Amino acid sequence: MAKPTSFDVIVVGSGASGGWACKRLAEAGLKVALLEAGAPQSDQNFSEHKAPFEIKYRDRAPEIVRQNPPDSIHFACRRIQLQMVL
Repeated sequence: MAKPTSFDVIVVGSGASGGWACKRLAEAGLKVALLEAGAPQSDQNFSEHKAPFEIKYRDRAPEIVRQNPPDSIHFACRRIQLQMVL
């Protein structure tokens, strides 16, 4: 029978906060266990660490705005401008 392992901290969920908590606690020298029930994720599901030339919509902002005009142009979505009176 395997010897039971003890941990200083158990973090449930590796979302944005859980992953960061594990990192910081482990860096502080604590023995950390992370419990995760989600499906395994591949690197293709994450884009924040790509080189700028690999990003799908790089340099296309003006083109995308033309395709989806601001809501103030659309008749059903008028923004109300509020002015503060002091």
